Amino acid sequence: EGSALTTNNGGKYVYNNGVLVLVAPVLDSKVLVLDDMVSVARGAFAGNASIESVSSNSVTSIEPYAFADCPNLKTIDFPNLKTIGAWAFAGSGITELTVKDGVTIGECAFYNCQKLAKVVIGDNVTIGNSAFMMLRTDHTCWNNP
Repeated sequence: EGSALTTNNGGKYVYNNGVLVLVAPVLDSKVLVLDDMVSVARGAFAGNASIESVSSNSVTSIEPYAFADCPNLKTIDFPNLKTIGAWAFAGSGITELTVKDGVTIGECAFYNCQKLAKVVIGDNVTIGNSAFMMLRTDHTCWNNP
């Protein structure tokens, strides 16, 4: 009662008041543009090996495990992001990351991202425990170079 479930993209996505809560199990899109939501729900795309790129101008929050274990996810672009949940991208294939000013990163958010070679961190970013643990050994990290 009180929730407004809606679907989009032929029923592949289900939303509850603008928050993505369910993704059809067979999602074979390589490029995702999620401009019709404000939050990506817990585990929404976890384990999806098809996704290579994801972006959104509207998403402000990525919940825990949302893109965990997406081995082919190389690029992400969320210019209005404020919160990255715990383990959100753990085990993904992201190669470069820019974190804007004021973002909060949950614990282990990028844990074991072995392809992550470059990280740029903005000002006033809150970083949870082990957020960048188990990265490749030759990565570079800057704070607003």
